[in-house]
Amino acid sequence: MGWKLDLGLKYDEIFVLDQWDRMEKFVDMVHANTQDGAFLRAVLAVKNQEYRKANRLIEKVCFG
Repeated sequence: MGWKLDLGLKYDEIFVLDQWDRMEKFVDMVHANTQDGAFLRAVLAVKNQEYRKANRLIEKVCFG
């Protein structure tokens, strides 16, 4: 995946750079009712140890 931020960083570079505050701002710009939005929110939920929320979001990605 190659989503770009206003800052010119790809979302996967943010993970490597451990810039989660930027990731949260980016995710807020992606519509929650899309596969991309649900996937990115699931990543943040796992990061925040919100495993039930992550599970619901992953099911949304996989099963619609």
